[in-house]
Amino acid sequence: MSLQRPTLEELPVRGAITIGLLTTIAILGAQAVEARAARYLIEKQLDAQHLEIDSEVTAFEGALADATDSARRYAATISYRTEDLAKEQGALQTFAQRDADGAWRTRRDLFRADVDAGVWIPPDVSLTDETQRFFLRARRQTALFGQGALNDLFVDTWTLPLTNGEVIYFPSAPEFIYDATAKLDYRDTEWVQLTSPVQNPTGEPRWTSTSYDPAARQWMISVVAPFTKDGQWAGAVGHDILLSKLFSTLLADRTGSSQLTPYYISKADGGLLLRDGGVPAVDERLPAEFQQLIIDSSDELAPHFQVFGEDYLISSRLPTLNATVIYRVDGAQVERALQVPLFRLKLAQAGVTALVFLLAYLWVLRDASVRRRRQEALFRQNQALEALVTERTKSLTQVNAQLEQLMMQDHLTGLGNRRMFELALNTAWQRDLRRQGTLAVLMIDVDQFKSYNDLCGHQAGDACLQQLASVLASSIHRADDVAARYGGEEFVLILPDTDVYGAKDVALRLRERLQAAHLPHPGAPSGQLTVSIGIATIVPKVGVEPYAVVRCADAALYEAKQAGRDRWHIADPLDACGAHVLTN
Repeated sequence: MSLQRPTLEELPVRGAITIGLLTTIAILGAQAVEARAARYLIEKQLDAQHLEIDSEVTAFEGALADATDSARRYAATISYRTEDLAKEQGALQTFAQRDADGAWRTRRDLFRADVDAGVWIPPDVSLTDETQRFFLRARRQTALFGQGALNDLFVDTWTLPLTNGEVIYFPSAPEFIYDATAKLDYRDTEWVQLTSPVQNPTGEPRWTSTSYDPAARQWMISVVAPFTKDGQWAGAVGHDILLSKLFSTLLADRTGSSQLTPYYISKADGGLLLRDGGVPAVDERLPAEFQQLIIDSSDELAPHFQVFGEDYLISSRLPTLNATVIYRVDGAQVERALQVPLFRLKLAQAGVTALVFLLAYLWVLRDASVRRRRQEALFRQNQALEALVTERTKSLTQVNAQLEQLMMQDHLTGLGNRRMFELALNTAWQRDLRRQGTLAVLMIDVDQFKSYNDLCGHQAGDACLQQLASVLASSIHRADDVAARYGGEEFVLILPDTDVYGAKDVALRLRERLQAAHLPHPGAPSGQLTVSIGIATIVPKVGVEPYAVVRCADAALYEAKQAGRDRWHIADPLDACGAHVLTN
């Protein structure tokens, strides 16, 4: 049955009844809705905080996993056989001296804390030839490994032999070895004993409990691993985290608000690693009322937050340390954060009430068809605008991509240009610095190219460079390898994670393909186009600029030219870039 348009006399009565009924329903439900919304918003805030905490913990766990793997690799690096020590050259006295207390320490006038490992040897150590050679070897390897392994969280890299003494790369605390007393002995501490075959038969890296280092005067936790001599346990290596760094890294308030503050880090058995941003008392335990927040590794359904008076507690698991981190959330801050959304809810309720009046009025007037037509027209307009925005965005994206490609590409050869080469060099340098891989650079120069241009003309010269670029591009196969035009008739190859033998193979392959291409050169003795190649390899180090390897390759290229062209030279990686080269 169709509704009849109300008469003027019926309009106020029907409108009042409709509005009155709907308003009464809205008022009766408002309090329940507000209470439920408040609970929902609180849980939403806590869930958001928990997600943020889990994100921080995941990143922190990644750093701990990297440190564990680093300790394992470092132990393998330090492990040695007796006959290996015979190859060590040098004397302890060249960098260390015996102080008045009888202990040997690195000389202050020679010690560079940011690149050297310090040595401390107490008087009770018998300095045989083998012992001295071990400290020489460990000092060099600890400095090299420490430079590549340390990050913002871990402060040092150290070796503790069973003979006593220590070799340590600790750039932020250069006074460490001078504060170590002549009677200090680390051999009975967790740093060494956790690596013993008795406590650690598998030889895997282990994490210590909270420990105080009297020489460093710091509380810390450490990852330790055993190293061997002739296959037998010979001592420990490791990295340390200062507890102050642990709190600043893991328990920092990443939200920028004052809601979230550090509270506890508890071990699985309830013992405390940290409390209220400081070091707990010996044998201090997590309060009993918080025990349910300890997350067992087998219990994925354990509660992650609980009410604590007017505040809240949130917990997250640290699997590597077998511990749980607990945050305290300020309840007053949470309540203040609810004021805006609850105010908006009240505004929405007022809007709903107003809408009720409007809908009742429109229902009485039966004007739904007018509103529907307006909504359809608005929808069509929005669709047209969205289509236009999508089209313009797509066009702009394509133009930006084309511009970016042109900025990185050499217009003549289609290879990367100088700008792309510099970006690729920095990227490869940083990657091999983290991995301690070998970076290779090949500088390639066309032999007697000026003569070629003079005899054949510049257009032919351009065509020759394009053909050479094609040969260069076909000589590399890995996604990370880069071929670029360095300038004029000079080209460059960047080969990440490639040692000198791999670089030489690429040079040989390039020359073979160039010979197979039979590119004529009227002015060359052989009648064919040839190139000279300079090869340099380097293991990136902190404090060395990436262009050092380019200078080495350029020096090797110069030597290849001087030796008669059409050949490759390999720069000695231990030399100062250009003073000495190896040749084919």
